[in-house]
Amino acid sequence: MREIDWGATRLTGEDSRPLTCRCTVLARTCPPPVSAESYGVRLTLEETGEAAEVQDLTLLPGKIETLADTLLRCGVTPCALADVVSDWLL
Repeated sequence: MREIDWGATRLTGEDSRPLTCRCTVLARTCPPPVSAESYGVRLTLEETGEAAEVQDLTLLPGKIETLADTLLRCGVTPCALADVVSDWLL
């Protein structure tokens, strides 16, 4: 599996401490007979190590890029990732 660092965003925690949330795009080669890569995302809070990931969301690089950009722009944290992705898939 390849991991592509997509970027990070600065957030403010509930206790007013600054947090950095890093987004990583996950790419893995699909097994034969499919000749493609499957993409997912991981969000990690650098200060605490809290992380969440969802794999195999799409085969389209443009779609995962748009999702990763949106996650960073909207300040999504690991604890909210599953809900946001669930809405995104609808």
